[in-house]
Amino acid sequence: ATGQVRPQHDEVGFDDKMVEPFDFRMPHRLSEDRLRTLRAIHENFADSFKTYLVSRLQMMVSVGLQGIEQVVYNEYTLGNTGPRCLYVFRIEESSTYAILELTPELILALVERLLGGSLAEAQGKGGVEPRTITKIEQSIVKGFIQRGITDLQNAWRRLAPLTFRLERYESRADFAQITPSNENVLVLSFDIAIGDKHYRMNVCFPTGAVKDVLEKLEGQERVHLRVSKGRDSWVGELTHRIEQTELPVIIRLGRTHIAMNDVLDLEVGDVLRLDTKIGGEAQVLINGIQKYFGKPGFSNGNFAVKLTRNVQEELAR
Repeated sequence: ATGQVRPQHDEVGFDDKMVEPFDFRMPHRLSEDRLRTLRAIHENFADSFKTYLVSRLQMMVSVGLQGIEQVVYNEYTLGNTGPRCLYVFRIEESSTYAILELTPELILALVERLLGGSLAEAQGKGGVEPRTITKIEQSIVKGFIQRGITDLQNAWRRLAPLTFRLERYESRADFAQITPSNENVLVLSFDIAIGDKHYRMNVCFPTGAVKDVLEKLEGQERVHLRVSKGRDSWVGELTHRIEQTELPVIIRLGRTHIAMNDVLDLEVGDVLRLDTKIGGEAQVLINGIQKYFGKPGFSNGNFAVKLTRNVQEELAR
């Protein structure tokens, strides 16, 4: 009881707006401004990868960025104890590594579709216990993974000249050690909808690697990352991809029928008479469907066919 009054802390005069909370557990946490830049980059990636999936699967697909989490790497690796599909890729310029992760259910759905099955069949297997993807299944979807990493690289190249290179596949997170367990990482979560089924895809970057790139851009003129894609632009891009799709063309000269015992007696040199007359028209099939009639011949030393009639026009008469 000296009679002296201690000064209150709020009399020091600090401006509350200048004070930002500091997370000692995550000292490299990115600011909201940098997170907005990351969000724009990966929304562009989602648009590009969606267009590719639509053209390959020949059905409606949507890919959307769901969120960005800043966690320590150990939390990411322990987030799912079941089988995982982790594709480790190298960022050449910084000699660091990152992960593109797809769920086993998504991989199996892609395999089913690529092998000619319906997506309903793949979705019907959704109740099966998740399992490790086989080497054959890894090989089948490798093109999808490579394209995903390429689209991710191209999205980043609007900001910085980075090169992403696929290194390896891992089914266990503890084997995909891209950074020490206590280091900070960024986990970007995507939702992929194929038909009425939704799947998860993640991209995991070490925060330090991403932060270095973003810091180099500070003070430079802001790059416009987000490209507005209206419906007309998206349809135009999809139309261009469909127009470049190659279709098999088969020229059917004719048909015949023979008995099974004649098949057993066939030898090299035997002549089979077809139902097409000499000088008659052959059938021109595009992707297994007859579209035209034509006259067989030669052109520049190769067999060729001259289109003579359109099947659809004939039916319309």
